[in-house]
Amino acid sequence: MTCTNPSACACLNGRDGRNGLPGPPGRDGWDGLAGRQGLKGDPGQTLEVPGPQGEPGLPGADGPPGPTGPAGPTGLQGERGPQGLRGERGQRSPNEHSEYETIAQSVCTSMAIKEGRNGWTFAVRRRCDSHTANCETLCGVQALRNLDSQSSQRPWSCLGAIHVYGGRPVSQPSTTSNPSIGLKVFWSSSYHRVMGCGPNYCCCLASA
Repeated sequence: MTCTNPSACACLNGRDGRNGLPGPPGRDGWDGLAGRQGLKGDPGQTLEVPGPQGEPGLPGADGPPGPTGPAGPTGLQGERGPQGLRGERGQRSPNEHSEYETIAQSVCTSMAIKEGRNGWTFAVRRRCDSHTANCETLCGVQALRNLDSQSSQRPWSCLGAIHVYGGRPVSQPSTTSNPSIGLKVFWSSSYHRVMGCGPNYCCCLASA
């Protein structure tokens, strides 16, 4: 049967037609209205479980030095240490007289004073052996007189002779229970004529 009326034919079950060609894209729509502010949410629950431990921080810079504190109290005095060892005796300067020469010079001068002899006294050191002349001879040697220009032309003589002992202990204040002696000198009226190891100092006088 042929349908001659298109509107009537539409009611009939015919076959589907082919899809039409796609239309052009539509224009952009108008911007929508801004939405209303939402309601405030409920506060969140606090977790009781602690979070993980953080890494250690970097070390801080050194602070400035603090102020000086007050001085402490003076400490107790320590015990006295033991006495040190005695040092060796130094060499005598060629221009320095020994204590033995000082003793001999004092003794020789006292001999001149005792006898009332005016002049210059000399304590001449003598080698104490049998090969050395006695003091009476030594005081008359011209070479000895020439050593002192002030008295070289004066008459020289021998006042006496003594022996000053060396290596003596140092004397301490003596008591009856603890006596002490130190230096020692020997003198004899005829000592100036003795040869050998007797006198070690001759007392010579240059008369004024």
